[in-house]
Amino acid sequence: MPSREPSPVASSESPDGGPRVVAVQRHDRVVVDRVDESYIDTRFGIPGRTYRDYAVLRGDASDGLPGVRGIGEKLASSLIARYGSLEAVTAAAANSSAQF
Repeated sequence: MPSREPSPVASSESPDGGPRVVAVQRHDRVVVDRVDESYIDTRFGIPGRTYRDYAVLRGDASDGLPGVRGIGEKLASSLIARYGSLEAVTAAAANSSAQF
């Protein structure tokens, strides 16, 4: 499955785990974004600390994550927003009364 997002051309991480700056090539220009908790919340509708779980669900070819078949960006963000973590999503899926 092809990546949904352009691959970063350059990125830097703060040593303390703070905001990250990512430069992405988009057509004929480079866009620089400061990726922090607020950016993740605005862009994906989930808390930044849960982005890893979101990426595992929807998949990300550039990071080698195959994702879960049938779960795209919208459903992944909805599940993470509703349940709070990948662990809680899998627990709810195991519970026959949970509705997805």
